[in-house]
Amino acid sequence: MIADGTIGGRDTIALTRMRDRFVAVWEKREVPDAGPDLLPVLTGLEVAVLDAHGALVSRETIPAPADLARRKGSVAEEGVVLEDGATLVHWVQTTTTTDDDGRVRTAARLEVSYAGNIFENASSECSHCNLTVAFASLGDETVAIVRTEPDIVVPVLGVPPPPPKFVALHLHRDRNIEPEEIPWLVPSPAGTNDPQAPGLEMAVDALGRIVVTTDGSAWLVDRSLHLLGGPIALPSADARIAWGPSNDAASIAWSVSPFTEGRSSVQNAKREVFVSPHERLSPGRQAVAIARNGNDVGVLFESANRLLFGDADDHGGKNGGDVLVRMLGDGTVSSEYGSPRIQEQIELLARGSGAFTAVTFGSGALTRTEIVCAR
Repeated sequence: MIADGTIGGRDTIALTRMRDRFVAVWEKREVPDAGPDLLPVLTGLEVAVLDAHGALVSRETIPAPADLARRKGSVAEEGVVLEDGATLVHWVQTTTTTDDDGRVRTAARLEVSYAGNIFENASSECSHCNLTVAFASLGDETVAIVRTEPDIVVPVLGVPPPPPKFVALHLHRDRNIEPEEIPWLVPSPAGTNDPQAPGLEMAVDALGRIVVTTDGSAWLVDRSLHLLGGPIALPSADARIAWGPSNDAASIAWSVSPFTEGRSSVQNAKREVFVSPHERLSPGRQAVAIARNGNDVGVLFESANRLLFGDADDHGGKNGGDVLVRMLGDGTVSSEYGSPRIQEQIELLARGSGAFTAVTFGSGALTRTEIVCAR
């Protein structure tokens, strides 16, 4: 759909699903023509919107707010949230200090801008901390969840580390921010504690519900952040979850080694991808994305640098064989063993009646693949 050499790797881009569309965001930087400082300057954020079929609906450059453009570093993250008729730009800026004992400490602050007008709210800053944030666009407003935790934890035998703190922010276009406590956001102790698991994510599904994942657990909430389902413990760092029409019916895809589960005595046995409740889908190194529409469940997974698609029902039963969606990275086949190094961000949308759209973003391109399963 788009070929652009300024589209970088997965750590410098963002691809999200917002209900029945995809939104891709990447930086636009320019090198000054002259002067003593020739570091590239952030001039804007490029935004492309694709519809449910992956067709390009719009592409525009959102100018970087002045406060963001002036910074030459210490920006932990930045991004764009699209509402109906409005655009929100956000970033986390950090400041470091050094304690008397030589330890480097971090202070962080979330900045949010509508049309160049910056919000200010004490609920979005902290000191001696790490701050991460996730956003969900609800059309007429945006909801954010801010996670803070100490930047340095001194281990004490027999004492667990302090848990992260969470607060929700309702962001309105009049620059009014309403903080809200979310006591239900307590991760399940049964969830994976793998440090590779995503720290905090939010996504709006096709029914307008919000899926929240953090620390190996997942929740389903409505637009008012009232709990509908969860917490559901996720079995691995790459686990992906999608809810069906019922709030208590979720489909999960994940990968696992047969050796870990005691099904093989070979330590480097090929990993396999499963779909809940515990049905084997296919050999694969990593579950990448899952999407569901009614009883249709689609899973994208990686094996030997190939992005593959598998179709299942809402009970995890597999339908048909695997479909090669595309090659990843440099396009060469690699080993089926070891850890994958996926350079792209990947999303999947279920359109119903066995139809799915897969979008990959990164390494200079934004691509789409439509998949239709015979019924």
